[in-house]
Amino acid sequence: MSSNLTESDSTTVASPPDDDKGTVSFPYKGGSGGNPFDDFHPTRKVITQIRVRAAKNIDAIQVFYDDNTIPTQIHGGTGGDVYDFYLEKGEKIVKIDGRAAKLIDRLQFHTDTGRASPPYGGSGGDNFSWQAPEGYFLRYFTGRSAKMVDGLQGFFQTE
Repeated sequence: MSSNLTESDSTTVASPPDDDKGTVSFPYKGGSGGNPFDDFHPTRKVITQIRVRAAKNIDAIQVFYDDNTIPTQIHGGTGGDVYDFYLEKGEKIVKIDGRAAKLIDRLQFHTDTGRASPPYGGSGGDNFSWQAPEGYFLRYFTGRSAKMVDGLQGFFQTE
């Protein structure tokens, strides 16, 4: 798959893909520790909630969907405080800001309505920003985790 990525001021902006699946992925951020995970599932389409456990880093992440399926597994550990970011009906995540080095240090989610979650986590690592092309929204994550979220990659799709 080709997604024509460009980087500017630490924001990665993706052009619409050349394939027919309508998926745009962003470069993996984080380290190589933990175990790999892949949250893709064909019936999971619209995110309604993201649960994060965080303190100085992102300790865990879990995504909930509107199709009444079981949410994704909890990726990470039990440290940090629990934060829930709920999306309104029809609202979609179109941008993710974060910080990462060997772990995911911080995440902040932005929606197509202009709303944003608080920044979860700490100030370590390097800044990154994933901005979806027009008409695309967050569908799922892949990454690595054990006691923390070691790394993430976001996948955005059209409806």
